[in-house]
Amino acid sequence: MLGWATVIAVALIGCLAWVGVHATLSLSRMAEARSSAPSVIAAFSSDPASGTATAALRALKQRLDSAGSVIGDPLWMAAEGIPVAGENLRSYRLTVEGLSDAVGNGLIPVAPAIGRLSSALSLTSGSVDLGAVSAEAVTLSRATAALDTSLTTLAEASAGGVIEPLAAATTQAQTLVEELRGGVGGLATAARLLPSALGSDAPRRYGLLFANNAELRTTGGIAGALSELTADHGTVALGRQLTPTDLNPSEPFEPTPSERALFGTRTGAYVQDVDLTPDFARAAELAAAMWQRSQGEALDGIIRVDAVTLSGLLRETGPMSVGGVTLTADNATEQLLNAVYLRLPDPAAQDAFFADVTRAVYDKVLHGGSSTTAVLRALGVSAEQGRLSLWMAEPALRKELEGSALSGPLGRLAEAGSPVGVYFNDGTGAKMSYYLRGSIGAELVCRAGGRGAAGIRVTTRLTSTAPANSADGPWYLTGGGSFVPAGTVRTQLLLAGVPALQLDTVTVDGKPAEVATVAIAGHPIAAVTVDLLPGASATVVGSFATSAPRISLDRVIATPTATPLQLQVSPQSCG
Repeated sequence: MLGWATVIAVALIGCLAWVGVHATLSLSRMAEARSSAPSVIAAFSSDPASGTATAALRALKQRLDSAGSVIGDPLWMAAEGIPVAGENLRSYRLTVEGLSDAVGNGLIPVAPAIGRLSSALSLTSGSVDLGAVSAEAVTLSRATAALDTSLTTLAEASAGGVIEPLAAATTQAQTLVEELRGGVGGLATAARLLPSALGSDAPRRYGLLFANNAELRTTGGIAGALSELTADHGTVALGRQLTPTDLNPSEPFEPTPSERALFGTRTGAYVQDVDLTPDFARAAELAAAMWQRSQGEALDGIIRVDAVTLSGLLRETGPMSVGGVTLTADNATEQLLNAVYLRLPDPAAQDAFFADVTRAVYDKVLHGGSSTTAVLRALGVSAEQGRLSLWMAEPALRKELEGSALSGPLGRLAEAGSPVGVYFNDGTGAKMSYYLRGSIGAELVCRAGGRGAAGIRVTTRLTSTAPANSADGPWYLTGGGSFVPAGTVRTQLLLAGVPALQLDTVTVDGKPAEVATVAIAGHPIAAVTVDLLPGASATVVGSFATSAPRISLDRVIATPTATPLQLQVSPQSCG
Protein backbone atom coordinates (compact mmCIF):
# COMPACT_ATOMS: atom_id res chain seq x y z
CA MET A 1 0.00 0.00 0.00
CA LEU A 2 1.27 3.44 -0.92
CA GLY A 3 2.18 5.68 2.00
CA TRP A 4 0.63 9.10 2.47
CA ALA A 5 3.92 10.75 1.49
CA THR A 6 3.92 8.85 -1.81
CA VAL A 7 0.30 9.76 -2.50
CA ILE A 8 0.99 13.42 -1.81
CA ALA A 9 4.09 13.33 -4.01
CA VAL A 10 2.20 11.75 -6.89
CA ALA A 11 -0.63 14.25 -6.50
CA LEU A 12 1.82 17.15 -6.42
CA ILE A 13 3.60 15.93 -9.54
CA GLY A 14 0.23 15.54 -11.22
CA CYS A 15 -0.78 19.08 -10.28
CA LEU A 16 2.49 20.51 -11.56
CA ALA A 17 2.11 18.56 -14.78
CA TRP A 18 -1.44 19.93 -15.13
CA VAL A 19 -0.16 23.46 -14.64
CA GLY A 20 2.71 22.87 -17.07
CA VAL A 21 0.41 21.58 -19.81
CA HIS A 22 -1.99 24.47 -19.37
CA ALA A 23 0.85 26.99 -19.29
CA THR A 24 2.21 25.60 -22.55
CA LEU A 25 -1.25 25.70 -24.14
CA SER A 26 -1.85 29.26 -22.94
CA LEU A 27 1.56 30.45 -24.12
CA SER A 28 0.88 29.07 -27.59
CA ARG A 29 -2.39 30.99 -27.77
CA MET A 30 -0.76 34.08 -26.30
CA ALA A 31 1.91 33.95 -29.00
CA GLU A 32 -0.85 34.14 -31.64
CA ALA A 33 -2.33 37.17 -29.90
CA ARG A 34 1.06 38.83 -29.59
CA SER A 35 1.92 38.35 -33.28
CA SER A 36 -1.37 39.89 -34.40
CA ALA A 37 -1.36 42.77 -31.87
CA PRO A 38 0.83 45.25 -33.84
CA SER A 39 -1.39 45.14 -36.95
CA VAL A 40 -4.54 45.35 -34.82
CA ILE A 41 -3.30 48.39 -32.92
CA ALA A 42 -2.11 49.97 -36.18
CA ALA A 43 -5.57 49.50 -37.70
CA PHE A 44 -7.20 50.98 -34.60
CA SER A 45 -4.82 53.96 -34.55
CA SER A 46 -5.17 54.77 -38.25
CA ASP A 47 -8.95 54.50 -38.52
CA PRO A 48 -10.53 53.53 -35.19
CA ALA A 49 -14.08 54.06 -36.41
CA SER A 50 -13.80 51.53 -39.25
CA GLY A 51 -15.45 48.12 -39.14
CA THR A 52 -12.06 46.61 -39.90
CA ALA A 53 -10.60 47.98 -36.67
CA THR A 54 -13.53 46.70 -34.59
CA ALA A 55 -13.36 43.23 -36.14
CA ALA A 56 -9.60 43.08 -35.55
CA LEU A 57 -10.03 44.09 -31.91
CA ARG A 58 -12.69 41.43 -31.36
CA ALA A 59 -10.45 38.78 -32.89
CA LEU A 60 -7.58 39.86 -30.62
CA LYS A 61 -9.89 39.73 -27.60
CA GLN A 62 -10.88 36.15 -28.51
CA ARG A 63 -7.21 35.12 -28.66
CA LEU A 64 -6.51 36.71 -25.27
CA ASP A 65 -9.59 35.09 -23.73
CA SER A 66 -8.52 31.76 -25.19
CA ALA A 67 -5.08 32.14 -23.60
CA GLY A 68 -6.70 33.05 -20.29
CA SER A 69 -9.30 30.28 -20.32
CA VAL A 70 -6.76 27.56 -19.51
CA ILE A 71 -5.13 29.33 -16.58
CA GLY A 72 -6.44 30.71 -13.30
CA ASP A 73 -8.21 27.52 -12.19
CA PRO A 74 -7.80 26.37 -8.55
CA LEU A 75 -4.73 24.25 -9.34
CA TRP A 76 -3.07 27.18 -11.12
CA MET A 77 -3.89 29.53 -8.26
CA ALA A 78 -2.44 27.05 -5.79
CA ALA A 79 0.74 26.79 -7.86
CA GLU A 80 1.14 30.56 -7.62
CA GLY A 81 2.04 29.99 -3.99
CA ILE A 82 5.20 28.04 -4.91
CA PRO A 83 8.33 30.15 -4.22
CA VAL A 84 9.94 31.75 -7.29
CA ALA A 85 8.01 29.78 -9.91
CA GLY A 86 4.69 30.92 -8.45
CA GLU A 87 5.60 34.59 -8.81
CA ASN A 88 6.12 34.07 -12.54
CA LEU A 89 2.88 32.13 -12.93
CA ARG A 90 1.03 34.97 -11.20
CA SER A 91 2.76 37.58 -13.34
CA TYR A 92 1.83 35.75 -16.52
CA ARG A 93 -1.83 35.37 -15.47
CA LEU A 94 -2.13 39.04 -14.53
CA THR A 95 -0.54 40.11 -17.84
CA VAL A 96 -3.10 38.11 -19.81
CA GLU A 97 -5.95 39.45 -17.68
CA GLY A 98 -4.72 43.04 -17.96
CA LEU A 99 -4.42 42.93 -21.73
CA SER A 100 -7.80 41.22 -22.13
CA ASP A 101 -9.44 43.91 -20.00
CA ALA A 102 -7.70 46.66 -21.98
CA VAL A 103 -8.93 45.33 -25.32
CA GLY A 104 -12.39 44.23 -24.23
CA ASN A 105 -13.41 47.14 -22.02
CA GLY A 106 -10.94 49.84 -23.02
CA LEU A 107 -10.79 49.67 -26.82
CA ILE A 108 -13.73 47.75 -28.33
CA PRO A 109 -16.36 50.18 -26.91
CA VAL A 110 -14.26 53.14 -28.09
CA ALA A 111 -14.23 52.26 -31.80
CA PRO A 112 -17.96 52.91 -32.46
CA ALA A 113 -17.87 55.89 -30.09
CA ILE A 114 -15.17 57.50 -32.24
CA GLY A 115 -17.32 56.89 -35.30
CA ARG A 116 -20.23 58.68 -33.69
CA LEU A 117 -17.96 61.54 -32.58
CA SER A 118 -16.66 61.90 -36.14
CA SER A 119 -20.22 62.13 -37.43
CA ALA A 120 -20.98 64.81 -34.84
CA LEU A 121 -18.28 67.08 -36.25
CA SER A 122 -19.03 68.53 -39.67
CA LEU A 123 -15.98 69.69 -41.64
CA THR A 124 -18.29 71.17 -44.24
CA SER A 125 -20.40 73.52 -42.12
CA GLY A 126 -17.86 74.07 -39.35
CA SER A 127 -20.30 72.96 -36.67
CA VAL A 128 -20.46 70.33 -33.93
CA ASP A 129 -23.48 68.40 -32.68
CA LEU A 130 -22.85 69.03 -29.01
CA GLY A 131 -25.58 66.64 -27.85
CA ALA A 132 -23.98 63.77 -29.74
CA VAL A 133 -20.58 64.63 -28.29
CA SER A 134 -21.92 64.78 -24.76
CA ALA A 135 -23.63 61.40 -25.20
CA GLU A 136 -20.24 59.71 -25.79
CA ALA A 137 -18.60 61.13 -22.66
CA VAL A 138 -19.82 58.29 -20.41
CA THR A 139 -18.66 55.56 -22.81
CA LEU A 140 -15.23 57.12 -23.20
CA SER A 141 -14.85 57.76 -19.47
CA ARG A 142 -15.68 54.12 -18.72
CA ALA A 143 -13.18 52.98 -21.34
CA THR A 144 -10.53 55.21 -19.75
CA ALA A 145 -11.29 53.71 -16.34
CA ALA A 146 -10.93 50.21 -17.83
CA LEU A 147 -7.52 51.09 -19.23
CA ASP A 148 -6.53 52.48 -15.82
CA THR A 149 -7.58 49.17 -14.24
CA SER A 150 -5.55 47.32 -16.86
CA LEU A 151 -2.49 49.41 -16.04
CA THR A 152 -2.92 48.63 -12.33
CA THR A 153 -3.11 44.92 -13.13
CA LEU A 154 -0.02 45.10 -15.34
CA ALA A 155 1.86 46.99 -12.62
CA GLU A 156 1.04 44.14 -10.21
CA ALA A 157 2.26 41.68 -12.84
CA SER A 158 5.66 43.38 -13.00
CA ALA A 159 6.18 43.31 -9.22
CA GLY A 160 8.32 40.67 -7.54
CA GLY A 161 11.01 38.34 -8.79
CA VAL A 162 9.91 37.86 -12.39
CA ILE A 163 12.27 36.35 -14.96
CA GLU A 164 13.66 38.76 -17.55
CA PRO A 165 11.71 37.60 -20.66
CA LEU A 166 8.41 37.84 -18.82
CA ALA A 167 9.38 41.16 -17.21
CA ALA A 168 10.24 42.60 -20.63
CA ALA A 169 6.94 41.42 -22.12
CA THR A 170 4.99 42.90 -19.22
CA THR A 171 6.83 46.24 -19.54
CA GLN A 172 6.09 46.28 -23.27
CA ALA A 173 2.42 45.66 -22.53
CA GLN A 174 2.37 48.47 -19.97
CA THR A 175 3.93 50.91 -22.45
CA LEU A 176 1.37 50.02 -25.13
CA VAL A 177 -1.60 50.36 -22.79
CA GLU A 178 -0.25 53.67 -21.41
CA GLU A 179 -0.11 55.08 -24.95
CA LEU A 180 -3.64 53.89 -25.71
CA ARG A 181 -4.86 55.25 -22.40
CA GLY A 182 -3.46 58.66 -23.31
CA GLY A 183 -5.43 58.73 -26.55
CA VAL A 184 -8.68 57.41 -25.11
CA GLY A 185 -8.36 59.62 -22.04
CA GLY A 186 -7.87 62.62 -24.31
CA LEU A 187 -11.06 61.77 -26.18
CA ALA A 188 -12.94 61.39 -22.91
CA THR A 189 -11.70 64.80 -21.77
CA ALA A 190 -12.70 66.33 -25.10
CA ALA A 191 -16.19 64.82 -24.90
CA ARG A 192 -16.67 66.27 -21.42
CA LEU A 193 -15.14 69.66 -22.24
CA LEU A 194 -16.34 70.41 -25.77
CA PRO A 195 -20.06 71.04 -25.16
CA SER A 196 -19.41 73.86 -22.71
CA ALA A 197 -16.28 75.07 -24.53
CA LEU A 198 -18.21 75.36 -27.81
CA GLY A 199 -21.05 77.36 -26.35
CA SER A 200 -23.72 74.90 -25.23
CA ASP A 201 -24.70 77.22 -22.39
CA ALA A 202 -23.35 80.61 -23.55
CA PRO A 203 -21.34 82.04 -26.48
CA ARG A 204 -17.58 81.68 -26.10
CA ARG A 205 -14.68 83.80 -27.36
CA TYR A 206 -11.10 82.56 -27.74
CA GLY A 207 -7.78 84.05 -28.67
CA LEU A 208 -6.01 81.95 -31.33
CA LEU A 209 -2.24 82.48 -31.21
CA PHE A 210 -0.32 81.27 -34.25
CA ALA A 211 3.17 80.36 -33.02
CA ASN A 212 6.15 80.96 -35.30
CA ASN A 213 8.87 78.34 -34.64
CA ALA A 214 11.45 80.44 -36.52
CA GLU A 215 11.71 82.56 -33.35
CA LEU A 216 11.47 80.06 -30.53
CA ARG A 217 9.56 80.34 -27.30
CA THR A 218 9.04 77.51 -24.83
CA THR A 219 5.72 76.44 -26.39
CA GLY A 220 7.09 76.54 -29.95
CA GLY A 221 7.45 80.14 -31.11
CA ILE A 222 6.40 83.76 -30.80
CA ALA A 223 2.77 84.67 -31.32
CA GLY A 224 3.28 86.20 -34.75
CA ALA A 225 -0.40 86.28 -35.72
CA LEU A 226 -3.51 86.41 -33.56
CA SER A 227 -7.17 85.78 -34.35
CA GLU A 228 -10.51 85.76 -32.61
CA LEU A 229 -12.50 82.52 -32.59
CA THR A 230 -16.10 82.41 -31.41
CA ALA A 231 -18.28 79.41 -30.64
CA ASP A 232 -22.04 79.40 -30.12
CA HIS A 233 -24.05 76.18 -29.76
CA GLY A 234 -21.39 74.25 -31.63
CA THR A 235 -20.86 76.66 -34.54
CA VAL A 236 -17.29 77.94 -34.77
CA ALA A 237 -16.48 81.21 -36.55
CA LEU A 238 -13.25 83.07 -37.27
CA GLY A 239 -13.47 86.70 -36.21
CA ARG A 240 -11.03 89.59 -36.23
CA GLN A 241 -7.40 89.05 -37.08
CA LEU A 242 -4.84 91.03 -35.11
CA THR A 243 -1.12 91.67 -34.94
CA PRO A 244 0.99 91.74 -31.76
CA THR A 245 1.06 95.54 -31.74
CA ASP A 246 -2.74 95.50 -31.35
CA LEU A 247 -2.34 93.77 -27.98
CA ASN A 248 0.98 94.92 -26.52
CA PRO A 249 0.17 97.03 -23.45
CA SER A 250 1.33 100.62 -23.03
CA GLU A 251 1.91 99.81 -19.36
CA PRO A 252 3.47 96.35 -18.96
CA PHE A 253 2.05 93.81 -16.54
CA GLU A 254 4.27 93.09 -13.57
CA PRO A 255 6.45 89.97 -13.98
CA THR A 256 6.91 87.50 -11.16
CA PRO A 257 10.32 87.49 -9.43
CA SER A 258 11.28 84.30 -11.30
CA GLU A 259 10.24 85.79 -14.64
CA ARG A 260 12.19 88.95 -13.93
CA ALA A 261 15.28 86.92 -13.04
CA LEU A 262 15.24 84.99 -16.33
CA PHE A 263 13.46 87.27 -18.81
CA GLY A 264 13.47 90.80 -17.39
CA THR A 265 10.13 92.55 -17.88
CA ARG A 266 9.38 91.13 -21.33
CA THR A 267 6.71 88.55 -20.33
CA GLY A 268 4.38 91.33 -19.23
CA ALA A 269 5.29 93.80 -21.98
CA TYR A 270 4.84 91.89 -25.26
CA VAL A 271 2.35 89.22 -26.26
CA GLN A 272 5.16 87.71 -28.36
CA ASP A 273 7.03 87.07 -25.10
CA VAL A 274 4.36 85.79 -22.71
CA ASP A 275 5.57 82.24 -23.17
CA LEU A 276 9.19 82.89 -22.50
CA THR A 277 7.98 81.19 -19.33
CA PRO A 278 7.33 77.44 -19.69
CA ASP A 279 4.31 77.82 -17.41
CA PHE A 280 1.64 77.93 -20.14
CA ALA A 281 -1.14 78.73 -17.69
CA ARG A 282 0.71 81.90 -16.66
CA ALA A 283 1.52 82.76 -20.29
CA ALA A 284 -2.11 82.34 -21.33
CA GLU A 285 -3.35 84.44 -18.42
CA LEU A 286 -1.01 87.24 -19.50
CA ALA A 287 -2.15 86.99 -23.13
CA ALA A 288 -5.82 87.05 -22.07
CA ALA A 289 -5.17 90.07 -19.84
CA MET A 290 -3.47 91.91 -22.72
CA TRP A 291 -6.43 91.10 -24.97
CA GLN A 292 -8.95 92.35 -22.44
CA ARG A 293 -7.06 95.57 -21.77
CA SER A 294 -6.51 96.38 -25.45
CA GLN A 295 -9.74 95.06 -26.96
CA GLY A 296 -12.14 95.53 -24.06
CA GLU A 297 -13.26 91.89 -24.22
CA ALA A 298 -12.77 88.99 -21.85
CA LEU A 299 -11.59 85.73 -23.39
CA ASP A 300 -12.87 82.29 -22.42
CA GLY A 301 -9.60 80.67 -23.43
CA ILE A 302 -6.33 80.79 -25.31
CA ILE A 303 -5.49 78.34 -28.11
CA ARG A 304 -1.88 78.19 -29.24
CA VAL A 305 -0.91 76.26 -32.36
CA ASP A 306 2.41 76.31 -34.19
CA ALA A 307 3.25 76.60 -37.88
CA VAL A 308 4.45 73.00 -38.21
CA THR A 309 0.95 71.76 -37.32
CA LEU A 310 -0.21 73.08 -40.68
CA SER A 311 2.02 70.56 -42.47
CA GLY A 312 0.23 67.69 -40.75
CA LEU A 313 -3.18 69.14 -41.55
CA LEU A 314 -2.30 69.68 -45.21
CA ARG A 315 -1.24 66.05 -45.44
CA GLU A 316 -4.88 65.18 -44.71
CA THR A 317 -6.73 68.05 -46.42
CA GLY A 318 -4.55 68.55 -49.50
CA PRO A 319 -2.68 71.72 -50.57
CA MET A 320 -4.01 75.28 -50.52
CA SER A 321 -3.00 78.50 -52.25
CA VAL A 322 -2.39 81.74 -50.36
CA GLY A 323 -1.02 84.97 -51.83
CA GLY A 324 0.26 83.24 -54.95
CA VAL A 325 2.03 80.51 -52.95
CA THR A 326 0.87 76.91 -52.96
CA LEU A 327 1.31 75.43 -49.50
CA THR A 328 1.70 71.66 -49.23
CA ALA A 329 2.53 69.21 -46.48
CA ASP A 330 6.11 69.16 -47.74
CA ASN A 331 6.79 72.89 -48.12
CA ALA A 332 4.53 74.63 -45.59
CA THR A 333 7.14 74.74 -42.80
CA GLU A 334 9.80 76.25 -45.07
CA GLN A 335 7.40 78.73 -46.67
CA LEU A 336 5.94 79.95 -43.37
CA LEU A 337 9.12 80.01 -41.29
CA ASN A 338 11.83 81.01 -43.73
CA ALA A 339 10.92 81.74 -47.35
CA VAL A 340 8.34 84.37 -46.43
CA TYR A 341 11.07 86.58 -44.94
CA LEU A 342 13.18 86.32 -48.07
CA ARG A 343 10.20 86.92 -50.35
CA LEU A 344 8.46 89.67 -48.36
CA PRO A 345 10.97 91.94 -46.58
CA ASP A 346 8.20 94.35 -45.44
CA PRO A 347 6.83 93.29 -42.01
CA ALA A 348 3.39 94.66 -42.90
CA ALA A 349 3.29 92.40 -45.96
CA GLN A 350 4.36 89.47 -43.79
CA ASP A 351 1.52 90.19 -41.33
CA ALA A 352 -0.98 90.32 -44.18
CA PHE A 353 0.28 87.01 -45.56
CA PHE A 354 -0.01 85.29 -42.18
CA ALA A 355 -3.54 86.67 -41.74
CA ASP A 356 -4.48 85.24 -45.14
CA VAL A 357 -2.94 81.89 -44.14
CA THR A 358 -5.04 81.82 -40.96
CA ARG A 359 -8.23 82.47 -42.94
CA ALA A 360 -7.31 79.86 -45.53
CA VAL A 361 -6.57 77.23 -42.87
CA TYR A 362 -9.89 77.92 -41.16
CA ASP A 363 -11.79 77.53 -44.43
CA LYS A 364 -9.81 74.46 -45.51
CA VAL A 365 -10.12 72.56 -42.23
CA LEU A 366 -13.62 73.48 -41.04
CA HIS A 367 -15.35 73.91 -44.39
CA GLY A 368 -13.32 71.84 -46.85
CA GLY A 369 -15.14 68.53 -46.36
CA SER A 370 -12.03 66.60 -45.28
CA SER A 371 -12.12 63.36 -43.32
CA THR A 372 -12.94 64.17 -39.71
CA THR A 373 -10.95 61.19 -38.44
CA ALA A 374 -7.89 62.18 -40.46
CA VAL A 375 -7.98 65.81 -39.29
CA LEU A 376 -8.45 64.79 -35.65
CA ARG A 377 -5.58 62.34 -35.98
CA ALA A 378 -3.31 65.10 -37.33
CA LEU A 379 -4.28 67.40 -34.46
CA GLY A 380 -3.69 64.56 -31.99
CA VAL A 381 -0.15 64.09 -33.29
CA SER A 382 0.42 67.84 -33.02
CA ALA A 383 -0.82 67.84 -29.41
CA GLU A 384 1.43 64.93 -28.46
CA GLN A 385 4.41 66.84 -29.88
CA GLY A 386 3.52 69.89 -27.80
CA ARG A 387 2.55 71.95 -30.84
CA LEU A 388 -1.02 72.56 -29.67
CA SER A 389 -1.89 73.98 -26.26
CA LEU A 390 -5.15 75.09 -24.67
CA TRP A 391 -5.97 77.18 -21.61
CA MET A 392 -9.49 77.80 -20.32
CA ALA A 393 -10.50 80.75 -18.17
CA GLU A 394 -13.19 78.76 -16.36
CA PRO A 395 -11.60 76.81 -13.46
CA ALA A 396 -13.71 73.66 -13.94
CA LEU A 397 -12.79 73.42 -17.62
CA ARG A 398 -9.17 74.28 -16.88
CA LYS A 399 -8.97 71.42 -14.38
CA GLU A 400 -10.04 68.96 -17.09
CA LEU A 401 -6.86 69.83 -18.99
CA GLU A 402 -4.39 69.42 -16.12
CA GLY A 403 -1.60 67.02 -17.02
CA SER A 404 -2.89 66.50 -20.55
CA ALA A 405 -0.93 66.91 -23.79
CA LEU A 406 -2.61 70.32 -24.17
CA SER A 407 -1.40 71.73 -20.83
CA GLY A 408 1.88 73.20 -22.08
CA PRO A 409 5.58 72.62 -21.30
CA LEU A 410 5.51 72.41 -17.49
CA GLY A 411 2.02 70.94 -17.38
CA ARG A 412 3.17 67.84 -19.24
CA LEU A 413 5.91 66.96 -16.74
CA ALA A 414 5.25 64.01 -14.42
CA GLU A 415 7.31 61.83 -12.08
CA ALA A 416 6.00 58.77 -13.89
CA GLY A 417 7.57 58.82 -17.34
CA SER A 418 8.30 62.48 -18.12
CA PRO A 419 10.10 64.10 -15.17
CA VAL A 420 12.35 66.45 -17.19
CA GLY A 421 11.91 69.05 -19.91
CA VAL A 422 14.21 71.03 -22.20
CA TYR A 423 12.77 74.30 -23.50
CA PHE A 424 14.13 76.94 -25.83
CA ASN A 425 13.78 80.71 -26.18
CA ASP A 426 15.31 82.63 -29.07
CA GLY A 427 17.73 85.37 -28.03
CA THR A 428 18.61 86.59 -31.53
CA GLY A 429 15.53 88.79 -31.83
CA ALA A 430 14.85 87.43 -35.30
CA LYS A 431 13.96 84.27 -37.22
CA MET A 432 17.21 82.30 -36.98
CA SER A 433 15.74 79.46 -34.84
CA TYR A 434 14.59 77.95 -38.14
CA TYR A 435 18.17 76.76 -38.65
CA LEU A 436 18.49 74.89 -35.34
CA ARG A 437 18.95 71.14 -35.47
CA GLY A 438 19.99 68.73 -32.76
CA SER A 439 19.12 66.05 -30.26
CA ILE A 440 18.11 65.58 -26.64
CA GLY A 441 19.05 62.49 -24.66
CA ALA A 442 18.01 61.66 -21.12
CA GLU A 443 18.97 58.82 -18.80
CA LEU A 444 18.29 57.79 -15.23
CA VAL A 445 21.19 57.51 -12.82
CA CYS A 446 20.31 54.63 -10.49
CA ARG A 447 21.48 54.12 -6.95
CA ALA A 448 23.85 51.30 -6.04
CA GLY A 449 22.08 47.99 -6.54
CA GLY A 450 19.51 49.63 -8.82
CA ARG A 451 17.12 50.34 -5.96
CA GLY A 452 15.76 53.77 -6.77
CA ALA A 453 16.91 56.70 -8.87
CA ALA A 454 19.72 58.98 -7.74
CA GLY A 455 19.08 61.48 -10.51
CA ILE A 456 18.65 62.20 -14.20
CA ARG A 457 21.21 63.35 -16.74
CA VAL A 458 19.96 65.34 -19.78
CA THR A 459 22.22 65.97 -22.78
CA THR A 460 21.19 68.52 -25.41
CA ARG A 461 23.20 69.04 -28.59
CA LEU A 462 22.34 71.97 -30.85
CA THR A 463 23.77 72.80 -34.28
CA SER A 464 23.25 75.86 -36.48
CA THR A 465 22.61 74.94 -40.10
CA ALA A 466 22.45 78.60 -41.12
CA PRO A 467 24.18 79.34 -44.45
CA ALA A 468 27.74 80.63 -44.19
CA ASN A 469 26.61 83.95 -45.70
CA SER A 470 23.49 84.26 -43.53
CA ALA A 471 24.82 87.53 -42.08
CA ASP A 472 23.97 89.08 -45.45
CA GLY A 473 20.30 88.12 -45.14
CA PRO A 474 17.45 90.58 -44.46
CA TRP A 475 17.44 92.12 -41.01
CA TYR A 476 14.04 90.63 -40.12
CA LEU A 477 15.60 87.19 -40.58
CA THR A 478 19.01 87.78 -38.94
CA GLY A 479 18.26 90.53 -36.42
CA GLY A 480 20.73 92.82 -38.15
CA GLY A 481 23.18 92.63 -35.26
CA SER A 482 20.76 94.13 -32.71
CA PHE A 483 21.47 91.55 -30.00
CA VAL A 484 24.16 89.29 -31.47
CA PRO A 485 26.32 89.54 -34.62
CA ALA A 486 24.21 88.91 -37.72
CA GLY A 487 24.25 85.24 -38.68
CA THR A 488 24.55 84.05 -35.06
CA VAL A 489 21.81 81.94 -33.47
CA ARG A 490 21.41 82.74 -29.77
CA THR A 491 19.27 80.33 -27.77
CA GLN A 492 18.31 80.30 -24.12
CA LEU A 493 17.94 76.72 -22.86
CA LEU A 494 15.69 76.07 -19.89
CA LEU A 495 16.30 72.78 -18.09
CA ALA A 496 13.22 71.90 -16.05
CA GLY A 497 12.28 69.11 -13.69
CA VAL A 498 9.39 67.94 -11.56
CA PRO A 499 9.44 69.32 -7.98
CA ALA A 500 11.10 66.10 -6.74
CA LEU A 501 14.27 66.94 -8.70
CA GLN A 502 17.01 69.37 -7.72
CA LEU A 503 19.49 70.83 -10.18
CA ASP A 504 23.01 69.60 -9.55
CA THR A 505 25.35 70.72 -12.36
CA VAL A 506 25.22 72.20 -15.87
CA THR A 507 28.07 72.09 -18.38
CA VAL A 508 28.47 73.53 -21.87
CA ASP A 509 30.92 71.63 -24.06
CA GLY A 510 32.30 69.94 -20.96
CA LYS A 511 32.95 73.13 -18.97
CA PRO A 512 30.92 74.31 -15.95
CA ALA A 513 28.37 76.89 -17.09
CA GLU A 514 27.02 80.01 -15.48
CA VAL A 515 23.33 79.40 -14.96
CA ALA A 516 20.40 81.24 -13.47
CA THR A 517 18.30 78.96 -11.27
CA VAL A 518 14.73 79.69 -10.19
CA ALA A 519 11.50 77.89 -9.36
CA ILE A 520 8.47 78.36 -11.64
CA ALA A 521 5.14 76.86 -10.55
CA GLY A 522 7.12 74.70 -8.11
CA HIS A 523 9.44 73.31 -10.78
CA PRO A 524 13.22 73.79 -10.64
CA ILE A 525 14.40 75.71 -13.73
CA ALA A 526 17.97 76.37 -14.85
CA ALA A 527 18.72 78.76 -17.73
CA VAL A 528 21.86 78.82 -19.86
CA THR A 529 22.52 80.71 -23.11
CA VAL A 530 24.29 79.31 -26.18
CA ASP A 531 25.52 81.31 -29.22
CA LEU A 532 26.13 79.43 -32.47
CA LEU A 533 27.83 80.69 -35.62
CA PRO A 534 26.86 79.02 -38.92
CA GLY A 535 27.87 75.36 -38.79
CA ALA A 536 28.78 75.45 -35.09
CA SER A 537 27.50 73.07 -32.40
CA ALA A 538 27.26 73.06 -28.62
CA THR A 539 26.49 70.36 -26.07
CA VAL A 540 24.70 71.20 -22.81
CA VAL A 541 24.56 68.57 -20.07
CA GLY A 542 22.30 69.09 -17.08
CA SER A 543 22.27 66.79 -14.04
CA PHE A 544 19.41 66.59 -11.58
CA ALA A 545 19.47 64.83 -8.21
CA THR A 546 16.44 63.33 -6.51
CA SER A 547 15.39 61.73 -3.26
CA ALA A 548 12.06 60.54 -4.70
CA PRO A 549 11.53 56.83 -4.01
CA ARG A 550 10.50 55.96 -7.56
CA ILE A 551 10.92 58.02 -10.72
CA SER A 552 10.63 56.53 -14.18
CA LEU A 553 11.77 57.92 -17.51
CA ASP A 554 10.37 57.06 -20.92
CA ARG A 555 10.32 60.45 -22.65
CA VAL A 556 11.59 64.00 -22.36
CA ILE A 557 9.30 66.99 -22.89
CA ALA A 558 10.85 69.50 -25.29
CA THR A 559 9.98 72.69 -27.13
CA PRO A 560 8.70 71.77 -30.60
CA THR A 561 11.12 73.19 -33.17
CA ALA A 562 10.78 73.86 -36.90
CA THR A 563 12.61 70.62 -37.63
CA PRO A 564 11.90 68.14 -34.81
CA LEU A 565 14.88 67.34 -32.61
CA GLN A 566 15.95 63.73 -32.20
CA LEU A 567 14.76 62.54 -28.80
CA GLN A 568 16.97 59.71 -27.56
CA VAL A 569 15.39 58.23 -24.45
CA SER A 570 15.23 54.55 -23.57
CA PRO A 571 12.40 53.73 -21.13
CA GLN A 572 13.98 53.28 -17.71
CA SER A 573 13.11 52.84 -14.08
CA CYS A 574 15.23 52.14 -11.01
CA GLY A 575 14.04 49.50 -8.59
